[in-house]
Amino acid sequence: MYTSMIFLFALVGSSFAGIVDFKPCEGSVNVPQVVLIDGCESFSCDLSVGQTVNVQLEFVSPSNAATVQAVSKVGQESSTAQACGNGLNCPLQAGEYYVHKGSFTVGKSSVSSKSMTYQLKSEDQTLVCFTFPITVA
Repeated sequence: MYTSMIFLFALVGSSFAGIVDFKPCEGSVNVPQVVLIDGCESFSCDLSVGQTVNVQLEFVSPSNAATVQAVSKVGQESSTAQACGNGLNCPLQAGEYYVHKGSFTVGKSSVSSKSMTYQLKSEDQTLVCFTFPITVA
């Protein structure tokens, strides 16, 4: 019985986030190994204004970083949030594997956007970055 319950919880949990087919940001040298976005599957994602988008990415840090910011951009709208302590344990060490969990809200000015960009930055250095096709209604 317990095995069935564990399987059910695993199945329900996995149905909320999909592994997506992302592209590296232009000029980015470090890309995530895995990207999961709640409610998205494979090649694109339909988002709504006001929706909170949960993102998880797995990556290897290219450098040491004491502080890390998560920057999301949908269309012309961008937001920045502190990543350390919010899904990421800092400081980061170069060459180490990390899992970051973050979120952002889709704003009104994002309507008709065709892509989203998500990156982790430390000071002026991009640690990891990806883009993903979307539609916003």
